Amino acid sequence: MVKDCPQLADFFHKLVTTVSTFSFQLQQDDSLVLDPEFNVHPYEGDITEFKTKARTLVEDVIDPEHWNGNTSQHNHQPHTTETKSHELHCTSPEFSHRTLVDNRPKESRTKPVILLRQDANSGSSTSPQSQHATCLHTGAVQQKDISNSTSNSSPQENIDSKSVQNSDSTMHDGKEHMTSDLPLDTWIFPLVQMGPLGVTVDEEVTSGILNTADSDMECYLASGYFNLTRTYMDIVLRSKAKFNMLMASPQVNGFYGAKGISGFIPDSYTYIAKKFCEQRDSRGQQDRIQMYEYYKDNWTFHAKGLWIYQSGKKLPFLTLMGSPNFGHRSVHRDLEAQLAIITTNENLQKQLHQEQERLYTQSEKVDKTTYQQEHRKVPLWVKIVSITTRNFW
Repeated sequence: MVKDCPQLADFFHKLVTTVSTFSFQLQQDDSLVLDPEFNVHPYEGDITEFKTKARTLVEDVIDPEHWNGNTSQHNHQPHTTETKSHELHCTSPEFSHRTLVDNRPKESRTKPVILLRQDANSGSSTSPQSQHATCLHTGAVQQKDISNSTSNSSPQENIDSKSVQNSDSTMHDGKEHMTSDLPLDTWIFPLVQMGPLGVTVDEEVTSGILNTADSDMECYLASGYFNLTRTYMDIVLRSKAKFNMLMASPQVNGFYGAKGISGFIPDSYTYIAKKFCEQRDSRGQQDRIQMYEYYKDNWTFHAKGLWIYQSGKKLPFLTLMGSPNFGHRSVHRDLEAQLAIITTNENLQKQLHQEQERLYTQSEKVDKTTYQQEHRKVPLWVKIVSITTRNFW
């Protein structure tokens, strides 16, 4: 999706490198060791101290202050590439590691954002050969602006004025160069979730986006494992937006047909989906919230993502893509990362729309009658286990 974008590559390289400093390293003799410089063991030492120290390291990476001012360490040469049928290429003159908002206390600082622009020479053409995007710099916008971008106004109108003003310049060879002739059309927000450490950027942004989706929005939400957190479930049930929820049918669940207790995992997800369906129906939300199951013979389904459309528009303007499943394990137990992408680039919007269509056209709508079928009946013990252990998966 994103190619030749040094800012994004640097961000995730730094993130992975940082996580590795407090992760176990497998040795040639199959033993596990921690980085010698990280002297707090997660279970032999103080777990609270371990989490605090690890969280501090991660927060330093995702804090825009981390990317402020030091361009000398990044010697990316200017180059230009084009958008192909399924990739967003972006060029990067020596990019500026600046933060757009830098005078607030740490707890209210903003999240990193990468700004892309469409080449002015490409005009409004949707031809892949004529679409160019340029990485301006890494900076920051307020979290509320991320969620506000799902309002009736365009993404440009929802980035704060300071961001828009500053985004008209880049840094190259230590000098600032004005680039106001090339309008912005795409924003990329790297999101990180590390629940065990108390890093909840992805959860906060995802909740903000879903919360602000209004009656003129249509959301397509896909999860390989349908086990929404209570927060996400409540947002969907009380929202005014239309939701199309896509999940795996039992036959394409990765555990389908497995031996032993694992073979009942698809039944557990069926039970959770059934309970959500019942809550939806009890509120009379059958028309606003549609549920679908993906099925393709001899395939497994593990797709996840979010695509948001404005009413009357055939193309999405916002998407989430990455590792989270919107479930309990993703939010509270796993280490996850994804991108929030807001775009008015028609070529990119078409690609995102086609991606969504490929998934949903291979699915069938489900309702309460689906769960009344004989082969969908869930054993009592699976129901009990599902209720008591759903926070683990």
